[in-house]
Amino acid sequence: MPLLTGSGDGSFAAGRQFPSITGTYLFAAGFNRAGNLDLLVSSPNSTSVLCLGNGAGGFLPPLTVISGNYSVSAVADVNGDGIPDFIAGGFICNWQVISIFWDTAPPAP
Repeated sequence: MPLLTGSGDGSFAAGRQFPSITGTYLFAAGFNRAGNLDLLVSSPNSTSVLCLGNGAGGFLPPLTVISGNYSVSAVADVNGDGIPDFIAGGFICNWQVISIFWDTAPPAP
């Protein structure tokens, strides 16, 4: 997955590749409340990974946050605690389900 970061003057720096990350859906938010932008990457019926921002414009190695027959389709603070929650859909035993994963990101160090 290529990532272009802003250079601060309205242009973008050269893109960087993250070859180990592939996905269909991309969400950006401060998932672990560290004050950095983090990325959640998800694909249908696959693993969802979270790349925590390192504070210097880059990201830490991806962490698997959801695996199995789920795909994160929305991110919102569903329960009002100030922490983004992951809303995912999937199939379990031929039943279509919607699940909310509360406060799934690891806490800030």
